[in-house]
Amino acid sequence: MNRNKKVVLLIFSLFTIPFLLAQKPETFVENDHAPHEFILQLIDNQAIKRLSDDFQKEKITFQKVDCLSEHMKIWHLKFNEKLDEKTLFSKLQSHPSVLVVQFNHYAKFRNTTPNDPQFNSQWQWQNTGQTGGKAGADISATRAWDITTGGMTTDNDTIVVAVIDSGTDLNHPDLLPNRWFNWKEIPNNGIDDDNNGFVDDFRGWNSADKNDNVDGGTHGLRVEGMVGGVGNNNRGGTGINWKVKIMSVLTGGLESDIVAAYNYVMMQRMKYNASNGKQGAYVVASNSSFGDAGFAATHPLWCAAYDSMGRVGILSAGSTDNSNKNVDVEGDIPSTCPSDYLIVVTSTDKNDLKASDGAFGVTHVDVAAPGVSVLTTASNGSYGSDSGTSFSSPIVAGLVALAYSTQCSDFTNFSKTNPSQAALFLKNKILQNVDGLPDLVGKIKTGGRVNAFKALQGLQTFCSTCTQPSSITFEPTTASVKVNMKVPASVNIKAQYRKTGATAWTIINNPTIPLSILGLEKCGDYDLEITSVCSGGATSNVFATTFKSGGCCVNPTKINLTNVKENQFTVTFPKVDVADNYTLCLKDGTTGNCLSTQTITDTSFIFNGLSICKNYNLNINSTCGIQKLTPSVFLAKTSGCGSCSEKEYCFSRSYNTNSEWIDSIAIGTANLKTGKNGGYFRLDSVLTNLKSGQKYKFTIKPGYASNVGEQAARIWIDFNGNGNFNDTGDKIFETLKLTSAKTDSFIMPQIVFNQIVRMRVSMKYVGAALNPIAPSPCDTLEYGEVEDYCVKLEGTLSLPIVSQTDVKVYPNPFTNTLTIQNLNRETSFRNVQILSLDGRILLNQTLQNVEMEQINTPLSMGIYFLKIETDKGVLVKKVVKM
Repeated sequence: MNRNKKVVLLIFSLFTIPFLLAQKPETFVENDHAPHEFILQLIDNQAIKRLSDDFQKEKITFQKVDCLSEHMKIWHLKFNEKLDEKTLFSKLQSHPSVLVVQFNHYAKFRNTTPNDPQFNSQWQWQNTGQTGGKAGADISATRAWDITTGGMTTDNDTIVVAVIDSGTDLNHPDLLPNRWFNWKEIPNNGIDDDNNGFVDDFRGWNSADKNDNVDGGTHGLRVEGMVGGVGNNNRGGTGINWKVKIMSVLTGGLESDIVAAYNYVMMQRMKYNASNGKQGAYVVASNSSFGDAGFAATHPLWCAAYDSMGRVGILSAGSTDNSNKNVDVEGDIPSTCPSDYLIVVTSTDKNDLKASDGAFGVTHVDVAAPGVSVLTTASNGSYGSDSGTSFSSPIVAGLVALAYSTQCSDFTNFSKTNPSQAALFLKNKILQNVDGLPDLVGKIKTGGRVNAFKALQGLQTFCSTCTQPSSITFEPTTASVKVNMKVPASVNIKAQYRKTGATAWTIINNPTIPLSILGLEKCGDYDLEITSVCSGGATSNVFATTFKSGGCCVNPTKINLTNVKENQFTVTFPKVDVADNYTLCLKDGTTGNCLSTQTITDTSFIFNGLSICKNYNLNINSTCGIQKLTPSVFLAKTSGCGSCSEKEYCFSRSYNTNSEWIDSIAIGTANLKTGKNGGYFRLDSVLTNLKSGQKYKFTIKPGYASNVGEQAARIWIDFNGNGNFNDTGDKIFETLKLTSAKTDSFIMPQIVFNQIVRMRVSMKYVGAALNPIAPSPCDTLEYGEVEDYCVKLEGTLSLPIVSQTDVKVYPNPFTNTLTIQNLNRETSFRNVQILSLDGRILLNQTLQNVEMEQINTPLSMGIYFLKIETDKGVLVKKVVKM
């Protein structure tokens, strides 16, 4: 089997670059791309069905179909390797539904082997000749820090830099305070809590595995230290930006992985823009310390990506090649990408000379930054010296974020109302204010090295002494809008508005704060200009923005789930002014079948009769007169997942599924084909029910990319729900020679109580091993896959159907007395029992159905079951006697 490890990175776009619209045929080069894989942009996402149907007429089927970016309409296709690649490329390119097509190229990270690990001076920030270099051969960081060391914007936006790389060390002490976390997301609960399209993206995003596992890399760790190592904390060194949030995005494998990676970054900024900062992330810069050979014409989706991110306000820094070549002549990606929103960076040394292994090009390389023996964060909480253009471009990305933290409300407002133009303005300030160097003149576009101080000084020319209003938000209604804003003390404002496209302005005389604009058209687009008037008659720069009045027919937003129980939840949402009614369709999150369709005029609805621990999709759309909108989709889940979700099971995964993976698993009544999932798959809803004492067959089937290899596999079920797979009897299957589907059986142990627990399936390649060893439950595998499921164990006692949110039992652990509190007066208590772990009744007591009741328990120390019977069912909890 082919197990060559290659790392690749790509980016994507809205495709308004002219050369993309008239795409030339791509030159075919062997081994520079994944065989028979293509990335393409369609005219719409429904076109994938038309494309598939047309190809099937020629008896050509897609081996793999993956939507990389729904917003950008970018798809990844893989075909059978028996087909001719050139013919496939031509067919895709000529299809009327395809706008752009390219091969799925390989790429590499741009670093050299670290040298001089004891080097402990960061000459790149301030060079006094302390390491034998030239005094002043630095980026004037200390003078820039006199202006700002980082932090928030004047509107208190948390500034974020996205570092797309091969992973990092999340716990490095000099980066941890600057880590970006998605606090709107609850980690590891299997739910997209913030409805951003990504499940459990708490720590960032791993585009290959579709989770937030970004830990474990060294290249990304060193790059991030250049961006934002914490400054002034008496530890190690510092980055260019002392107080910035770093969004870690891990990618690997192919360009298609990176389409997904940059889709994540862009969608976070788009969500921030659309929600006025209530959701998403204020990503102002991205760093790309990776690349590939070639020119822009053969990497159209990669190149056009920088425009896509730029249009939402993200300026990208990209490192050029680590070789002494002219990229204008020999080519390089991203160096030759023709985007205005990309800054291409080469490296200099401590003597202000171009690095001997730094590429150049007066047309395509913009600027230089230190990148030879620069000190940055390293493994195990340390610092070390590194060289390469990989460490030059993050200086520029960090500088971009530093500029956004300057106390210039005019620029903050500009970046909010016109994010793409703000990004271009800042790029120009960085490139216009370099230090010209003789060794760079005639080799790169600016002929100079970055100067952080001069760049920030250049930005100050945008700022007026009379500052604009800030934190501007809109509250629209059908015929009016309320404009909230912050205005400095003793400052008045002038305001005017007009319908977008009109020429005449309506002036608002003597406006007060908040500003109320009345008499608007329903769902209209308007321009608004606001100017501060300071003492002495001085005025600020004009704050220009647009807004939409209320009265639009839109789908409900901000869907809330309340009263979530094991068999029900309540859906609530804000009213849409012009909606006549709303259609709610609750779908099975696994099969996609609509289980319940409701048309309501109210803004809340209770769904009953649901399954315990189950994922659902809620489709909701508004109807306004004859206009019925396409549904919006939200995720919902019932409670009761027990230890399967509540326990912190050890992490296990594979880092390479290019050759083999778990194709399907069947057990009980379930037969689930999961296919290739990048090393790890998790299903948090109940896969199947297993009854106490019964015999069950199960089947595990491996999948292969090409050649069949021997696998070792194990399956565990955490029968006692204690959060691990180490107990006797937890392992139900083991084999060292799995090559095709294998069927076996096990007898379900005698379980007393019903509970939902975790089942883990682990398979690793062992064909080349002399002494093959089956995987352990907490292993990290090089090749193979790990899958986790929830299974419901049905014991011999009654099903605990009462929600634990209805009852409070405390203290736990306890000494002599347990208190039971009824939190839901619609539920009546009847009886309580304490049982041993094997189901023997040790205490039986009738309850008085009062709000709070105490139980004296003359038991020895140990673990017991507390069984509470009510008029609505039974609740069982584990309790510990001390």
